Amino acid sequence: MLKDFKPALLFIVFLIFGLPAVGQDFVPAEKGLLDLSGYQYHKNLPVRLNGEWMFKWSRFDNKIEGPESTSYIQVPGSWGKFTKASVFSGNLGYGTYALRVLLPSKGQKWALLLPSINSAYRLYINDSLICSAGIPKKDVSMVPAVKPQSVLFIAPDKEIRLSIQVSNYHFTAGGIWSSLMLGSPDGIVKEQGEQWFLSAFLIGSLLMMGLYHFSLFFLWKRDKGPLCFGLICVFIALRESFGGPAFFYQLFPDFGYEASLKLLYACFPICLIAFILFFETLYPAYSRLVKRAGLLISILYIALIAGSKNTFYGAYLPIISLMFSLQVIHLLYLTQKHGLKSRLENTLVLIGVITLILCFVNDVLFETGSINSYFLLPFGFFVFTLCQSLLLAIRFSNAFRSSEQLGLALQKAEQLKSVEEMKNRFFANVTHELRTPLSLIISPVEQLLQKRQGDELLKKALGTVQRNASSLLQLINQLLDLTKLESGNMKKINYKGGINLFIAQIIDTFSSYAEERKVKVVFNKTANEDLWIFDAEKLEKIIYNLISNAIKFSPPDTEVNIAAKMEGEMLRLEVHDQGMGIPEDMLDAVFERFVQANNGAHVYSGTGIGLSLVKELTEFLGGTIGLESEQGKGSSFTLSIPLTKDLLTADGIEAAEIEPFPPASIPVLSLFNPASVKERTERKHPETILLVEDHPELMDFIGTMLSDHYQVLSACNGAEAWEICQKEMPDLVISDVMMPLMGGFELCELIKSSTETDHIGVILLTAKSAAESKIEGLSCGANDYLTKPFHFQELMLRIQNFLTYQQTLRNNHQKELISLEPVEEGTKIHPFLMKLYLQIENNLDNSEFTIDHLASELAVSSRTLNRKLSSLIGVSANEVIKNFRLKRAAELLAAGRNISETAYEVGFESPSYFGQCFKNVYSITPSEFQQSRKIS
Repeated sequence: MLKDFKPALLFIVFLIFGLPAVGQDFVPAEKGLLDLSGYQYHKNLPVRLNGEWMFKWSRFDNKIEGPESTSYIQVPGSWGKFTKASVFSGNLGYGTYALRVLLPSKGQKWALLLPSINSAYRLYINDSLICSAGIPKKDVSMVPAVKPQSVLFIAPDKEIRLSIQVSNYHFTAGGIWSSLMLGSPDGIVKEQGEQWFLSAFLIGSLLMMGLYHFSLFFLWKRDKGPLCFGLICVFIALRESFGGPAFFYQLFPDFGYEASLKLLYACFPICLIAFILFFETLYPAYSRLVKRAGLLISILYIALIAGSKNTFYGAYLPIISLMFSLQVIHLLYLTQKHGLKSRLENTLVLIGVITLILCFVNDVLFETGSINSYFLLPFGFFVFTLCQSLLLAIRFSNAFRSSEQLGLALQKAEQLKSVEEMKNRFFANVTHELRTPLSLIISPVEQLLQKRQGDELLKKALGTVQRNASSLLQLINQLLDLTKLESGNMKKINYKGGINLFIAQIIDTFSSYAEERKVKVVFNKTANEDLWIFDAEKLEKIIYNLISNAIKFSPPDTEVNIAAKMEGEMLRLEVHDQGMGIPEDMLDAVFERFVQANNGAHVYSGTGIGLSLVKELTEFLGGTIGLESEQGKGSSFTLSIPLTKDLLTADGIEAAEIEPFPPASIPVLSLFNPASVKERTERKHPETILLVEDHPELMDFIGTMLSDHYQVLSACNGAEAWEICQKEMPDLVISDVMMPLMGGFELCELIKSSTETDHIGVILLTAKSAAESKIEGLSCGANDYLTKPFHFQELMLRIQNFLTYQQTLRNNHQKELISLEPVEEGTKIHPFLMKLYLQIENNLDNSEFTIDHLASELAVSSRTLNRKLSSLIGVSANEVIKNFRLKRAAELLAAGRNISETAYEVGFESPSYFGQCFKNVYSITPSEFQQSRKIS
């Protein structure tokens, strides 16, 4: 069994030395000084502020100076040597950390990334308070908090002084346990993003593994191993959610500090219990004594957590660690003494256990201050759970394989054949029945198209019906072909003709479609002009599908190259596009039925039938098809089909001469032209609607219908729509949900979370009709949710209702702005307007306070401010400022104030201009207003 150690150790060495370095470490700080004068601001990664910091125990003092009065402490690390606490007592107290940092230049903007520091702190830079977490105090009355954060500051000189006042009376381990990082704002944002991604990846992976093994347990409840392992994964994920970015506290900000610590520490004994029970299922020889000791200690520690505070039970966590070490050592003994069935299974166990031991030893040494490292136990747990997950997957795979083989052996061949024939018969009957009503749709539409020459709108609508009915008929024909291939009823029908002419006819049917998509189709003909005998109908379907996909997945201003070549009696046809490509793991799967490639950034509609039919028809004709693809560069399909010049078919009947017939034409998409709609509507309709839809024909239909009532803009995905929203500020956005680059939910969240656009209405128009999708859409802030297929009248009414409601709000805001009546209690005012009114109020007597100043205070441009106020109130920013001043003036006049004093107090430069403006708004002069108030 010792031979199993070799691959395990090689794997662990690869992991340890293959891990990339995080951050950019300079020479650690010495005697409280860190020299970063050689730091390259725009090139280096963030720097860890590790090393010797100045430290004063039991003092909150930012002015720690001179080696004679200063102690030093390692960061990251414990302050245990100052508390003189034993192993089983908490490191409680308070102190001040300080560090001088020499910078490469002055006046630059810097960012500082702070980890969670237990259990409260205040950060000072150059004696100025920058941020804090909790409320640090000198006794147990302090308020703890967990708050990893980043701060921005400008260094006025080439030296800065960091001071951190730390107070800990609620957590067993005191000190700064993780590195602070300093760098450029962009570098810190990148580092923070990487930490979030790593932690989220780790938590997500563990939860997925846990859910997967829970599902395995429910499939086979006799085996308790998956249940125990699922619990391990879930509680390790829960434990990890407290570290790094502290996702737990972000998800549950109101969760109590002490309760969260109890939950965190409870993860360790629960994981130990699940660990013991899991490996007991793998190794029946697991020692009862070792098992009972581990279970007893774990249960007692859980009781200790429930009945005491962290400053007490946290100090006894090393006992759980020692018990865990005992279980791991025993597991190593079992692996060598009572190995599993295969070498691979033993290797997986060893990799997981040894990695866990090494990470555990590293964390213990780091925690005691013996080495300057990092906490690696989360990484160790991840490798361990991954290995055990693979182990369980192998076991279940073997079990299901055996079960499947047994099931196949028990089934009778005649029963299988009968079921398959019944399925194929049903499939064929359904497709045939669908073709009849489709024919009755297409034929009358074609007749109407021929007769209705003058009515362009009706002709366009009928054309839409015809194209989509033809698409549906083509899909049904493909399903019918698959059924024939599966049942063995497909027959060859040979024709004779030239290959170049045949392929050129197929390409010609795509000319309009390619032109609309701005894709150039290039055909390189074969030099062979001989006549060949081949099954034209099936070869046409193969080539048609390949060219159709190539154009469909090609971005604008690219080429689709089609090259034909005869090699003896073998036709080699290559179709190459410059599209987004297919992921490597999907290259084989794309030829399976109902499978569609998805590269993560693009989502296209389809059924996943075309390439499956291509492969099966190619094999039916005795040929092969290959695929090469690279993401971002395109795909190449290579088709090889055997042809013949023999005038006799296999049945001895002379092949018919091929007719120059066109293949079934692709539905030509008439792309919606937003420019033309805008030109028709911008002079007639004040309201603007942004239509976001990736289906060109549906966009054309909705846009044409809406353009008679509104100004219509369009976008084919959420990313393009977001740019238009920021630029054009539409009144309403009607968006699909599933689109390339950015979906409707993401777009809705962007619109509703931005101060500049949160007033824009959003209606989601989608085929996702599930209740969960509706809830998700409305949770994103959507004002309405309408599922496809929809009634256009219903859509128009929803649009009209929303715009009417929006106009009513504008009118109310206008009345409230100049109304002399007090605002009714409970009246809701838009948050943006509340901020705006507050800024005007603060600058009420400043006659030089203009729209530019107001826009600056609200962190928006003057143009954006005007357009937003136009949407919210219906007046310009200047009018809002003037009317607000006049409303305040009316209140002062009603209180008996002098007219001239009032004019200057509310920001008017002259009483005469004030009087003129007052009369324009309230239809009486200020003196008349005062007199009316006295009379009343």
